[in-house]
Amino acid sequence: AGSATKSKFLSPSSLTTAMGRKSMLVENAYAFALKQQQVMMGVATAAGNNNDGDAEDGGAVTEEQSIETVERLLREEARENRRKGRKTAEEVADWRSGKESAASEGE
Repeated sequence: AGSATKSKFLSPSSLTTAMGRKSMLVENAYAFALKQQQVMMGVATAAGNNNDGDAEDGGAVTEEQSIETVERLLREEARENRRKGRKTAEEVADWRSGKESAASEGE
């Protein structure tokens, strides 16, 4: 069973197959459901509980509220990932331009 979980990452074309796409969708749906459960149980981060329900006041969070909260958390997470990616790309571009200018000065 251990090799079955590792094998999906062996082939770079796994996302081009129907089973590879299905696996990714199931994985994302499972992660969403786990995060939603955490929100509904009040285990999520403080950012996840602000103004989205009465979880911090001892009240229950509805399923609809938890879905909205998880979607907001995922949007914020994606935004942060994009920001980090841009920053890294800029740093690499700066490094490359510095390396190229040093090489041209050395000639």
